[in-house]
Amino acid sequence: AQSSMGFVTPFNHKHYSAGVNKNFQVNLPIRAEVDLDFANNKVAAKVQPLDQHNKQNLFEYSTVPYTSQHSVMQMAQNPQEQIHQSYNQNRKNVHVRYPNQIHKTLGQDSTGFAFDFNYQSEQKFIDFAALYNEAHKRNDPIAAVIYAWAEDSINFNNITLTYSPQKSSAKYARFTAAYLDNSESENNPSSYGSQGNNYNSERSDSQQASPSDHVSVSMAQPSSSSPDSQSRQQQFLQKAGQGIQDSDTVV
Repeated sequence: AQSSMGFVTPFNHKHYSAGVNKNFQVNLPIRAEVDLDFANNKVAAKVQPLDQHNKQNLFEYSTVPYTSQHSVMQMAQNPQEQIHQSYNQNRKNVHVRYPNQIHKTLGQDSTGFAFDFNYQSEQKFIDFAALYNEAHKRNDPIAAVIYAWAEDSINFNNITLTYSPQKSSAKYARFTAAYLDNSESENNPSSYGSQGNNYNSERSDSQQASPSDHVSVSMAQPSSSSPDSQSRQQQFLQKAGQGIQDSDTVV
């Protein structure tokens, strides 16, 4: 998107203009194979990049403010050529301060896919206290969300997220998901479906944990890391009601 405004000064036959170029791009160059298993209520997907040799921008957002000037008399002689030539020669990008920069590689160790995140901006970091005060003054939560993206001034920004195959060790990613079908066990809500149809967990008085009981970090550790593990589902179901008196958890 391009926005500009300008004015003409007759005494020296000059045209002065100021504008901003905004670019926003989202790109997902991937190939996906999806396997739907309706009999067992399972979904599996295999996702891999289309190009595993060259870097590819997945997300890019930039704003470039600029000023420009050119002669009105030269424009009248050869409008198209003079405008293009003058635009390139006399255009100057506007900079107000040294840009804040962040350069990080994400996901390389945790997922095997490396993503280079680059952030350059001359805008000051977001002041969340100012956003809260503005939202409170307006008394409008929708305006608070909109105001979070509003800019008091136009600054240079460049944010990119790039997939880097040279730093990636994985060639593809596999996702698995399972969903529950409670239609067969609606009349028996306390049953445990062997195929993952329904789970119900009730705790007796002797099993109830008081709210003051210590909750360790290990409670979130899964008992199994295999895809679609029923033991893991049952474990999380039982842990969901731990620490709550008279709890009854159902999926």
